[in-house]
Amino acid sequence: MMLRFMGMAAALVMASQAAAAPVPPTPSGPWQVEFADQRCVASRPYTTASGPMVLGVEPSPDGEGVRFLVRVEAAAKESLGFAPGKLVVNGRQVADRVLFWRGGNNGLIAFAEGDKDADPQNLVRLREVRTVALQTKRLSADLALTGTEKLAGVLATCNRGLLESWGFAAAEQDRLASWPKMEGRLPITFNDYPASAIKNGESGEVRTRLTVGADGRVTQCALRSGSGFAVLDNATCALLQRRARFTPARDKEGKPMAAPAFQTVIWMVPGN
Repeated sequence: MMLRFMGMAAALVMASQAAAAPVPPTPSGPWQVEFADQRCVASRPYTTASGPMVLGVEPSPDGEGVRFLVRVEAAAKESLGFAPGKLVVNGRQVADRVLFWRGGNNGLIAFAEGDKDADPQNLVRLREVRTVALQTKRLSADLALTGTEKLAGVLATCNRGLLESWGFAAAEQDRLASWPKMEGRLPITFNDYPASAIKNGESGEVRTRLTVGADGRVTQCALRSGSGFAVLDNATCALLQRRARFTPARDKEGKPMAAPAFQTVIWMVPGN
């Protein structure tokens, strides 16, 4: 389920904590856009003082935010999971934690996105991004982005096609004025963790695509990407369908309408 970066031939090396003379990171290649069946992602390699690094950007299909990913090489013993850190976009801190995940071939991926629940001002729109800094004890990336306005347009076209492939027709997209909004916080807690998954040390990220009716209820749940463990995937969809309530989408006349919503649930066994 890990993000597959395309067109990156250079080997990635571990980010060093050693002090070095400041060297502005520079892009070492163009943006590469991946049109996958469940996501639209762009990635770009950078040369930094500590070695090569890859930056990925993935706007949500509804345009309500951007996920940033930084990939480096790391030792297999590196611990995974959430860690304190900062995601700073255009000089503003928009998140205070970072998720570390294994990326294959000893790659370590750091994920972060604006915490809209904490503050609506943390919503990030790709076309407005000029600088991104991701700072943790293990990883530091301070990158300048160029070409984001054009890139945002390419990814928006990709996402429009994704929505159509999921059954949300172009005419319905054009009619839409506002997307569904979840009421309150995510209705899943650690108490919902399947006992068998805890026993087996199973952790993972489940990214879902929900169909929300005009009454705000979830009528269908499909996976955009699974955790690798059926018990976690099944629990996620079952809980969201049973508990989640949304303020429904509205059309341009202000009437409620059915529309998709996108929700990510991260299951993490402590110490995993």
